Amino acid sequence: MKSRSIFYLIIALVLFSCGRKESFENSDEEKKKVCDGIGRKALLEKGAVVQRPALATVEPRIKEYDKLRFSSDAQVVGGLNITSLQRLGLFRTAKENLANWNMLSLGMALLGLTPGQVVETLFFQASFKPKSLDVSGAKAYIMGNFKAADIFEKLKTLARSGRIPLTLKPTPGGLFTAYDKYRFNAQSDGDHIISVTSGQIGKGDLKNDAIYQLMKKNIPNETTLWFIILRPPTIPNLPKVIENRAAGIQYISGYINIDPNRALECQIRIRFKTNDMALSTKELVRLGFSRALNRLGPIITKSFNVDDSQNRNIVSRGPLVRLLFTLDRFQTGYLLRLLGRYLRSYSSSIPYIGGELPEADEPAPANPKVLRPTKDATPVAPPAATDPSTPKSPGAVVTPPVKPATLNGTSPAVKSTAKPAETMKPVTSTTVPMALSN
Repeated sequence: MKSRSIFYLIIALVLFSCGRKESFENSDEEKKKVCDGIGRKALLEKGAVVQRPALATVEPRIKEYDKLRFSSDAQVVGGLNITSLQRLGLFRTAKENLANWNMLSLGMALLGLTPGQVVETLFFQASFKPKSLDVSGAKAYIMGNFKAADIFEKLKTLARSGRIPLTLKPTPGGLFTAYDKYRFNAQSDGDHIISVTSGQIGKGDLKNDAIYQLMKKNIPNETTLWFIILRPPTIPNLPKVIENRAAGIQYISGYINIDPNRALECQIRIRFKTNDMALSTKELVRLGFSRALNRLGPIITKSFNVDDSQNRNIVSRGPLVRLLFTLDRFQTGYLLRLLGRYLRSYSSSIPYIGGELPEADEPAPANPKVLRPTKDATPVAPPAATDPSTPKSPGAVVTPPVKPATLNGTSPAVKSTAKPAETMKPVTSTTVPMALSN
């Protein structure tokens, strides 16, 4: 009985090995059939639909999404969960690495719009002029735990005090202002939503657009960052190899989602006019992605596989190209530290936040704590005293006489009235004290 069982086991193993050999011989053909079937199915798909995020979202307190309306002429639509960015620690990174970040946060606090705490989400739409990136119309919705009427009153108060260089004109339910060539109209859409419009906005509603609804259905409003491009704008002066492929894009949708534990996932899907455009773009993106990953180092690279034979992060199916990757919380923290180094290195090129502030025409306020020079401050010489009879303020330093030829551009023939140097009190310190006004 035992030998018969062994015999049956040997026969089963032989049959199994033969079946495996046949399947391996036909693997290329079977793979081609599967890929062709996926390609045909992709051709029938409308738009560029992403999968629903696998990670949890950070929930804001205010969720009045039914009051949002995007016009039918919008080319780009998106949203930003500011509460999620605060949970991530992005604002703390900016505060630690941008010299004057507190100026921006203080301005938002004066308006009662602290990011992440009061202002929770932001939604936007944009349209562009033909063959350019010039915006023809844009609209943004600011949603959060605030009263829109109170924000408008604080804006009026700041404008009257001169703290903000804008002229605000009251409108029914909001404010109007202009800056440079742009015009902005702010309105309250309920107690917790402020809409800001610039340029021309269409009258239709994207809720009636079947393609938009199909692409949006798998993207929650609470996603950290999401976007849908219905008609890609024309980007001028692109390299030829990129310009030809960009012209073939029909739709783009995607998101970056960060969960409460700071794990990150990203998915982007692009639909092209032809399968060949999608395939060639996949290879181009894979090559660029590989080079970028080499610069980020092994901490990030270990989560990616962009090898041509086992590519899982960048895939093309018919006219569609998909980019998908996830990072754990340690990798996300590593990217935050890299961002902090970048901000610290290039903060001088960020005006009003990290760069030098423009010089004001008006004198600085009398505040000794603010005006006291630091140890590294460069001494500034006081103006030369031209008339000894002029009473001097306490703490002023008298300088030696200047030669007549260089005294305010006067002629050498003019006799100087300055006292001789030996009658003056010598200056014993090389650091000139700064006079503080009372």
